[in-house]
Amino acid sequence: MVYVEIFRSTPLLVQLLFWYVGVIAALPAIQDAAPLGDLGYLTNRGMHLTWIFPTETGRALTWWLLGGVIVGMAVAWFRRRQLERAGAPGSGAIAGVAAFALVVIVGFLVALSTSAMPAATTYELRRGDRGTLFEDVNGNGAFELNTDRPLAYVPITLFGADGQVIATGMTNGDGGFRFVDLPAEATRLEWTTPTPLVISEPQRQGFNFNGGISVTPEFAALLLALVVYTGAFIAEIVRAGINAVSKGQWEASRALGLTTGATLRMVVLPQALRVIIPPLTSQYLNLVKNSSLAIAVGYPDLFNVSRTIVNQTGAEVQGILLVMATYLSFSLITSLFMNWYNKRVSLVER
Repeated sequence: MVYVEIFRSTPLLVQLLFWYVGVIAALPAIQDAAPLGDLGYLTNRGMHLTWIFPTETGRALTWWLLGGVIVGMAVAWFRRRQLERAGAPGSGAIAGVAAFALVVIVGFLVALSTSAMPAATTYELRRGDRGTLFEDVNGNGAFELNTDRPLAYVPITLFGADGQVIATGMTNGDGGFRFVDLPAEATRLEWTTPTPLVISEPQRQGFNFNGGISVTPEFAALLLALVVYTGAFIAEIVRAGINAVSKGQWEASRALGLTTGATLRMVVLPQALRVIIPPLTSQYLNLVKNSSLAIAVGYPDLFNVSRTIVNQTGAEVQGILLVMATYLSFSLITSLFMNWYNKRVSLVER
């Protein structure tokens, strides 16, 4: 209740500035980055986190993931129907997750056994410490952005003129690489075939981090403010919806021998959703529109980008209409989905 009252009563703009100026800006600089164990680092330039990326040999995993989602949803649906016909408690979620994991594991093993680098793989080395690893589509030996395909997250090794190893690392998502403070200029590069997935950890190089995933301070402040602010309203909506179900429903379910979890899932929530969904729809619509406050901390959201386009082109009316149409589209999609779900969970009465 304290969390709900504090964050629900504080204006969103005030919370946004608090997270940006009072919390994130007060974090240490990159030179004194606060470690998060194996997860990454916190700095006043944002969060630098360890992340899992698909490599050049893991492109097919996207289709396996999509297939795993479809198979998992189908298995969970069939399992839930089976439990309902048998009158047994359960949701089928465990069976669905197991099916999804099985499909993904099979896909990973298939990708691992068939992984191979393109035959036309080559590199472009510049200044002895940076360059690009790419598939030379046109065979001219030079990297052309719109023609050649960069190879992402591939392990590489740099060699000096004497043939000694001077650095090891990994290409980034754009196929590029850059090293800082090398003992000598690199003259040659070798690469190895990567696994379908790779764990990329952020490493400090010079005045920035390389590797992993970086979250800008503006986006982090916007995310924290929207989550905390909207979460307070949603928590109150869910609490009110559950309290709207009479205590007699709880007592009747206990008399039938149902556990607390089964009571919530099979008795209380189906009735509470009729009260929860309509105000929850309004909160999701507010969440979409509140994201426009990102301009207060300089995050380049849709509104901010539209102002830049207007300043460069002078098409102010068209820019504003485009922003209005975009927000309207998001709102309509959210409203249509929530209205469909509201009809789906509503109890049919005669």
